Amino acid sequence: MQKYQAALREFWDHIKAKGWADNFVLFISDEPNSWEPPIKAQMIALCKMIHEVDPTIPIYSSTWAYVPEWTDSIDIWGLGHYGIVTPSTMEAILKQGKRLWFTTDCLFCLDTPYCSGERLMPYYCFQYGAEAYEFWGIAAVTTNPWYSGFPSFFPQSSRPGEHRWLRALCGDGYLLYPDMPKQGIMPGRQGMITSVRFEQVREGIEDYEYFRLLQRLIEKAEKSSPSDSKLEPARTALAEALEIVRCPTPTGRFSTHVTPDPRRIEVLREKVARAIESFKP
Repeated sequence: MQKYQAALREFWDHIKAKGWADNFVLFISDEPNSWEPPIKAQMIALCKMIHEVDPTIPIYSSTWAYVPEWTDSIDIWGLGHYGIVTPSTMEAILKQGKRLWFTTDCLFCLDTPYCSGERLMPYYCFQYGAEAYEFWGIAAVTTNPWYSGFPSFFPQSSRPGEHRWLRALCGDGYLLYPDMPKQGIMPGRQGMITSVRFEQVREGIEDYEYFRLLQRLIEKAEKSSPSDSKLEPARTALAEALEIVRCPTPTGRFSTHVTPDPRRIEVLREKVARAIESFKP
């Protein structure tokens, strides 16, 4: 144990010396089998060892569900936004001083013409206090996507002696496409090629920036001019934009149900933008 702590301390000192500590997260485990007693105990012991080196090292784990036994162990929870964890539990995690991310494996697919999942993830983050959300892959293609949208099967094992074959949702794990110049798919193009879904990811992030800016303007006005006539329309605009997302929520190819009228997103974005503009002197 001491040699591992010494190695971690040396690594952490290097991170701090480089000025990276504020942007560093220690991803300790991806989808741990939290229902297994040995895994539960192992997580607690490992996180304790890390925090003994320095309690400020931020430990992240993509657990999907909340595991009460790990409350004092994990600093950043990677949870599912679709209902596996309730909003009240998310709020309680934040009140504990912990941080929240959303993990998104197998929640996106090509059969969503409105790109509801990709566009709206930042909305869920803003609504429930998550700092970020993670894609498990951005170009994890297993077949030639220019000819087939279906990924191939891959082997999976959760424990020794158990083996099965899995296949991700069509489109999950890739938002960019590899260039295929030899096949003449897109002559003259080099490198990765974007997708409509990836563009919607960007639009969603920009929406988040609108929300954050409007929220700050509202808070500033509430302190300086609580009777300002612009406040109520601004609060309404922000609330209406966030009413789109709810927990629990449909995901995968059913995420289209979140936005039966996709034009509403642009209408509400315009409303938020006008509310921001209204605060200009």
